[in-house]
Amino acid sequence: MFRKTEKLVSAQPWYSGGYRANIVAYTLALLSHYVSRKNKSIDFMLIWKTQCISADIERALEVTSKLVHDDITQPMQGISNVTEWCKKEACWQRLKDLSDRLEKTLPQGFKDSLVSTEAIQSEKKQARKAQKMDDGIEAQKKVLEIPATKWNTLLQQCQAKGFLTPKETGIVNVAIQIPNKIPTEKQSLVLVDLLEKAKNEGIVV
Repeated sequence: MFRKTEKLVSAQPWYSGGYRANIVAYTLALLSHYVSRKNKSIDFMLIWKTQCISADIERALEVTSKLVHDDITQPMQGISNVTEWCKKEACWQRLKDLSDRLEKTLPQGFKDSLVSTEAIQSEKKQARKAQKMDDGIEAQKKVLEIPATKWNTLLQQCQAKGFLTPKETGIVNVAIQIPNKIPTEKQSLVLVDLLEKAKNEGIVV
């Protein structure tokens, strides 16, 4: 979105070639501030999935960047350098005060595309759940690639060093029965962590 905003700003008829970094940074910050005031969020997951932004978001970025440009190029009295003005907290505070004006100029399509923070949290939760499941599947695959005899060797060596927890011991006892017994995805995650733990102790299966 940052790169897209850079391109959009550079293509605007009002852009004369200066302060692009400041305009882009404040455009994204102001739009984010506006959205958060509504207890909403831009659908970043959709942007990630499609690898592009919608026409409504493009228009919102254009509108916001114009507002930012017009404001930051008019520093407060006593300051003539725009770059220096942009570094001051007063610059950001003044821009935030433009939220009501921004409300009137943003396209309705952009406003309608915003999603609730609750929906975002739910989506994040589902994503973490899916990632955890993927991790479990990968761990189980790795565990099953190791023969039961090697798990038995690992058990004996780890017990000799005395660093296995009762939980780990129980799970390794499942692994030494492969393929008659198959460790669950959750158990496999523990076994993969144990392999790393054993490796740090100089034990390699």
